[in-house]
Parts: sequence; C-alpha cells; structure tokens
Amino acid sequence: MTLEEVGNSFYTRIVKYCYYRTSKNRADAEDIAGEVFLRLGQKWDNLKDYDENRILGWLYSTANKVMLEHYKDKLTQEAVTSSLTANNGADIELPDETVDGYEENRKFENYISQIKEELCAKDFEFFEYIVIQKLPYKDVGQKFSISESAAKMRWQRLRGKLKPILDHIFGEQM
Repeated sequence: MTLEEVGNSFYTRIVKYCYYRTSKNRADAEDIAGEVFLRLGQKWDNLKDYDENRILGWLYSTANKVMLEHYKDKLTQEAVTSSLTANNGADIELPDETVDGYEENRKFENYISQIKEELCAKDFEFFEYIVIQKLPYKDVGQKFSISESAAKMRWQRLRGKLKPILDHIFGEQM
C-alpha cells in the first residue's frame, strides 16, 4: 500500500475511533486523527513494508497515544497568575482574551477538583505528578519507591480509572 492508499482507506475509521473515545467531540477527533496521520507520514519509510493489518494496528496504537497526549495537554493548561486569584480579579481591567483564559482556568480547576474527589489520595498524587507536573515515569517511580516500568503499569491502571471519570465530567458539558 502507498501512503495515500493508507490515508484513503483508514482515515475515516481512525476519526470514528477517536470520536467514540474522546467524549464524542468531532473537532478533537479530527485533530487527533490528523496528528496520527502526520506521524504516519514521518514514520512511513519504516512502515511502508508492513501489511495492512499491522499498519492499522500501528494507527490505533498511535491514536491512543495521541489522545492521551491531547487530554494530558488539555488538563495542564497554565493557571492565571496568583495576583488575579489573590485579588479575586478586583480592580484589574482584563482584555477579552484574558477573561477567556481566566474562564478556561476556572474550568480546568473545576475538572481537577472533580478528579480529586473521585480518586483516592495516592492515585491523585500519582495523577498530579504525571499529568500536571509532567514528570517522567522514572522520577515518579522514585517518588513512590517503584521502578520506572511499575510506574508505567500504574499509570495504565490509573488511566482505566480516569476514563469513566472524564467521560462523566466532559459528558455533562454536552
């Protein structure tokens, strides 16, 4: 198969896969699928000799990674400066884009607090290191006195716990 044939054959399937795994948000699904196919283009020299099923498996695997990165980035948006929070926004004239950023930050804080309520303290601490602080697995493993591979396994299990929580949080918005 050529790269163009792979795109024509599998793009719609990957968009649908992403759509049903991302709170049914079409724009996010298309963005994620686009990133998957960009990565396919970058790796094509290594993948072009694979059979159709192996390429499809690579696409699904990459889609999962990109979805995780997408939502990890979404959850780690920067907070509005502490002076805004300390003053509760009083006496500060904010341009419209800052107000929008402030609203996004409030949503982000709300999402994090909902996640914190649903997870036990140890799981939330792990979540915080991985998602918010973006620490490497090796460093997180050291903080929990476990190996890097054990930290990766723990993150996989935690992702399983997070999926219904995130589905609930983002499902309420629609």
